Amino acid sequence: MSKSLPRYTKSASKWTKSDLTYFNITVNPELAEDFFEINPLPHPATKARPYADSEWNTDPENHTQWRLYSAIYSAVRSHESAVDCLGERLLEVTGFGRFPRFVRPRPEVPFLNGGTQTPTKAIPDLCVYTSVLEQTMMLVQENKNYKAENLSDVIPQLVAQAIAAYDNNRRYDPTFDKVIYGIVMIGPSPALLKIPVTPQLVEAVRLNNSDNIQPTTVSLCTISESPYDTQWRVGLRCPIGANRIYAAYELFCQMVEDCYRGYGI
Repeated sequence: MSKSLPRYTKSASKWTKSDLTYFNITVNPELAEDFFEINPLPHPATKARPYADSEWNTDPENHTQWRLYSAIYSAVRSHESAVDCLGERLLEVTGFGRFPRFVRPRPEVPFLNGGTQTPTKAIPDLCVYTSVLEQTMMLVQENKNYKAENLSDVIPQLVAQAIAAYDNNRRYDPTFDKVIYGIVMIGPSPALLKIPVTPQLVEAVRLNNSDNIQPTTVSLCTISESPYDTQWRVGLRCPIGANRIYAAYELFCQMVEDCYRGYGI
């Protein structure tokens, strides 16, 4: 019996958990040691400096990062752009968002789905490209719920974006067969994803037919903020929390770079 059902064409931002189920996609949470296949996790090369709040505010090296972090944790919590900018900032300070890669905010990627020939759009908050072939390597999306337990809303959107990015990469290079990596920003903390897209999955989404589709397993690693330190600092303001976040970014970016070695990076 065909699993093809009447479905409307939808943008990536409208994808939900039911879409993942329909196309036999599951999300597997993993511990950081299993996700990175390293135990124990190494100390980050990026230095986490134990500034007091006033020093974070006045030191030129950390002024931008401090302001973005403060905006994210404002009482209003309406500063979506601050989350995106902080994500880009963390890619820069850990070395990944610079040449020979480049970061573009909110690119529009064609997304063919629903059995029609008219594409909708996938618009990630940030996209990291290779500099030579301009292949999409990594997608960054904000979790507007600000809580790790509410990732069920944003992960399907990121998976849809990855499918669109993979398809777009293959239009320029038919031999492309790489994992698409993703980051969901939970405030200042990252949830990291490895999204293995295949031509079969792209075709199933395009035709809206999941007959005989092989299972796809997305690996997820959530890097939570540390508890308060002795000075009641948390997250990037706390050296412990900053070390955890920097270490995760550095390992993840190295993983992406190793995967895409030879693609102009």
